[in-house]
Amino acid sequence: MLVKGYDISEECVSGNKTFSPEGRQEILSILQSKISAGETAMGVYTCSAYIFTIGICGSALFLIDTHSVNDDLGGNGNALLMVTPDTTYQSCKLVVQWLLKRLYSAGVHKDSIQSISWLRYRG
Repeated sequence: MLVKGYDISEECVSGNKTFSPEGRQEILSILQSKISAGETAMGVYTCSAYIFTIGICGSALFLIDTHSVNDDLGGNGNALLMVTPDTTYQSCKLVVQWLLKRLYSAGVHKDSIQSISWLRYRG
């Protein structure tokens, strides 16, 4: 049970397909919105059979993939931690591009939908 002081919200509930331009823009917009809020946030991104941890901490974005990640995606057959150098639009775009490439290479169906749930501490 979570103690008081936390908010949980689900985003990406529009039904936009993961690989569509609208789906890509939706994830980018959500990341930028969280960055603009200026707070540390952690989210759970889901699509089909895949779940990733994604978040903002300090001046960086991070993504954790606990599945086996091969070398063409920057992995070595183990899990992967991606940390961006900053929280600019380019870094958001980098995370989203990697995420979509990862899902595509894993054979996620083109009509899959995506969701991201955020956990935020209210203090």
